[in-house]
Amino acid sequence: MKYVTTAALAGTLLLSACGNKDADLKQSVEKLNSEKEKLSSEYKSLKEENDKLDEKIKENEDKLKEIEEKREKEIKEQIEKEEAARKLEQEKKATLEKEKKAEAQQKQKKAHALLKQKTMPNMIEASTNGKPSVVKSIDNVNLKLIDNGIESKVNRIQIFKISNMPKKQVLVFNGATTGYALLYEVQTKNTNKSNVTFNNNGKLVVGEKEIYSDANAFIPQELQETTMKSSSAYNEYIPGEETTSYKSIAIDEATYNTLLKNGAKLYLIGGSSSQNGNELLSQPFSIS
Repeated sequence: MKYVTTAALAGTLLLSACGNKDADLKQSVEKLNSEKEKLSSEYKSLKEENDKLDEKIKENEDKLKEIEEKREKEIKEQIEKEEAARKLEQEKKATLEKEKKAEAQQKQKKAHALLKQKTMPNMIEASTNGKPSVVKSIDNVNLKLIDNGIESKVNRIQIFKISNMPKKQVLVFNGATTGYALLYEVQTKNTNKSNVTFNNNGKLVVGEKEIYSDANAFIPQELQETTMKSSSAYNEYIPGEETTSYKSIAIDEATYNTLLKNGAKLYLIGGSSSQNGNELLSQPFSIS
């Protein structure tokens, strides 16, 4: 009887142990299932977030592509506009150069015709309201100067007497009614391969008096040096540039009488260099 009771007790304990084990196992399985469901839920949530991010990234990529395409189009249009503007500017420049060249050729043609005239064309009467007449004409003067590659040569000289000027009106003659104007024709050429700044001047020395030339007074515009030049700077000669222009020297009556009595000397002045700080002068040409 004692053994039966013990056996029964052992069996009960065994069944109890098995039951507890099953309960623990079941609890573990349930816990695992719960964790699985949680993980699945988190995974699903993460996947949904990732999908949303993917969609947002794609939207941003599409927007970026659209922006890039728009920018490329704008850049292309801007390049086309700039190219068109550049082409138009080049066409305008070419047209302007063509017109400028034609105008220069016309001026040169007119100037050459004027230079062939026996009496040197001038604006003396228009400038003074006086009556000019030639009192001295000298051809083949051959007065030369070479200064820093600039060659200058005087071809001819004419002196005009100006009578019947309005009293006290012509400042260059101090209001006198009679005066004289010396005009000389000078040929100038730049033999250098670079630009040279050159002030194209001359002077007449009568006794102790020195009278410097003027580039505009009494001279028709077509025969003024600045009109003939290619460069915009009035005193700059480009390589190979050559001009034939007039210069004038105003002489009052008393000085002209001294010229007739004692003679005078015409010099060309170096317009680019000096000689020990003094004017670089040509050999003199005597006028009497």
